[in-house]
Amino acid sequence: MLAVFNSAAFTNASGVANIPANATVEVRREDTAALASIYSDEAGTALIANPSAFADSNGRFTFYAAGIARGYSVKVTKDAFTYTLHNVAIGTAGQIDANDVSGFPALTAKGDSWWATAANTLAKLAVGAAGSILMARPAATPGVAYVAALNKSIYGLTYDNGTDAVNDLNINPGGAMDATGAYWMTLAAALGKQSDVAWAVGGTTGTPLGGLDTGAVGNSDYYVWLIARSDTGVVDALFSLSSTAPTMPANYDFKRLIGWFKRVAGTIVAFKTYETEGGGLGLLWTTPTLDINLANTLTTARRTDAVKVPLNFPTVAHLNAVIQDAAANVAAWLYCPDQTDIAPSSVAAPLRNIDTAAVNIPAVRALFIKTSATGTVAARSEAGTIDLYAVSTMGFTWDRRT
Repeated sequence: MLAVFNSAAFTNASGVANIPANATVEVRREDTAALASIYSDEAGTALIANPSAFADSNGRFTFYAAGIARGYSVKVTKDAFTYTLHNVAIGTAGQIDANDVSGFPALTAKGDSWWATAANTLAKLAVGAAGSILMARPAATPGVAYVAALNKSIYGLTYDNGTDAVNDLNINPGGAMDATGAYWMTLAAALGKQSDVAWAVGGTTGTPLGGLDTGAVGNSDYYVWLIARSDTGVVDALFSLSSTAPTMPANYDFKRLIGWFKRVAGTIVAFKTYETEGGGLGLLWTTPTLDINLANTLTTARRTDAVKVPLNFPTVAHLNAVIQDAAANVAAWLYCPDQTDIAPSSVAAPLRNIDTAAVNIPAVRALFIKTSATGTVAARSEAGTIDLYAVSTMGFTWDRRT
C-alpha cells in the first residue's frame, strides 16, 4: 500500500494555491535523482506519467508513492514559474512506509527489524524464537543476535504456610521462564491457594482460592507449579501429584515447577522456605522428625533409606546423623545413591564422614548429602554391624533447574 502526497504544501497562509493551473509536476527520488514511480491510486495500479501536467485548474495535485529514506523532490513548472520542494516525506512514518523500499531488506514477519551494519547499510534481523532476547554480537552482520539466555531462569517464588496452615499455601511474588524456555511468567502479587479445593483462578493471602489440579486431596507429596495463559498474560499457581505433567486449567499453556510440600495425617507439614543463590529454594522443616532409626541394621553392605525430601529430582538434604555401638569404635559413609558403592575407609577414598570417638559414645554429624531422584540417601559401615544408625532431616536445598 502506498502513501499519499497532497499539494497543500504549495499553498500560501490563506490556503490560496500558489501553483498555476495545469502546471507540470516532476517527482524525483532525493537519494538518486531518478524519476520516481507515482500513481493516482493507493494500490499502485494507475501509473502517472512523470513528469506530466496533472495539476488541476486550481493548481492542486495529488499522487501516491512508496515511502523512502530521504524522501522526494517535487518540482512544479508552468511557463516561467518553477517551484521545488526537497526531501518531501511521503507517508506518516517519516519516509519509511513500505516493507521494501529502494533496496531495503524485506520485513516479512511480525517482529522483523532493520539494523545498521559496519558497511553503513541496513541488514534485516529476523525475529528470534519464543523466549529469546537480543544480545550484542559484534561478529554478527547486524551486530546483535537473538539468544536463548533466560532458559531455567527463576527468582523469588518462595512459599509458606497460609492462614489455614492445614490446607493453604501462600505463593510469594517472583518470576520464572517456563519449562520450555519460551515464555516468561511474572507473579506480581502473592497468591493464596488451597490444597483441598479444586483450582480456581486467583486468590490472595487473605482470601485464598482453590489450587488442586484434579481429584481429592490426600496424604501425599504435592508439587507446586507456576502456570500462565499466553492469550491474556494471567499468571497463577496450582498443586499437583505430578512432578512432570500437572492437569492444566483450560487455556493455560505454560508451566514451571517451583516447589513441593507434604501432607501427613490430613495436614500440610509445616515448613519455612528461603531463596538461595541463582533462584534456588531452601526448605527447613519447622519440626524435624526422625526419618531413619535402625538398630543392628547398618552393615558393610550398602543400604538406601528415604529422607524427607522431594521425589523425582535430586536435592541436597540437610541431615543430622548419629551412629553408636556398645562394643567398638565404628565409622560409616553416608552418600548419594547415584555414586559408586565403595567401602568406607580411614585411609583410602572415599574415606568416611561419621565415626565414633569411643566405645558406646554416639557420633553426631551435620551432613549435606545429595539425594537421588528416589529421595533416598545411601550408607554403609566400615566394619561390622552398627548398633544404632539414625538420621533426622532438617530440610533441603534445590536448585530449581528441573
